[in-house]
Amino acid sequence: MRYGKYLLVILLFAACIPAAYSQDALIVLKHKEMGVHQRPPVEFNHEKHTVNFQCDRCHHDYDKFLNNVSSDPQPCSACHGAQAVRGMMSLTDAFHAQCKNCHDEMRVRNIPGGPVMCGECHVRN
Repeated sequence: MRYGKYLLVILLFAACIPAAYSQDALIVLKHKEMGVHQRPPVEFNHEKHTVNFQCDRCHHDYDKFLNNVSSDPQPCSACHGAQAVRGMMSLTDAFHAQCKNCHDEMRVRNIPGGPVMCGECHVRN
């Protein structure tokens, strides 16, 4: 019986570990690298996307041949900055390309996709 209590405590602790390391469900995409926003920042539902896609779909790391060689997911701002540099697009362009291209690709496949128009993502509250 005594070992059962210890086992229960260990199992409860283990069950809480993923929650401690999980990403926020809703992320506001407002980065200093993007400068002054002309439109409201996007509220990105990270949890909704992780259900359908692998992390490296967005958190990619391309080699010189444009192969995705991701090992550790990192935020977009780890590589993309305020301005395009040496072939690396700016953070704003990276967000737009990543999101809009994926949503367009889904529509072409007749899968309900996300928004692609400015006002559909940049919503005034």
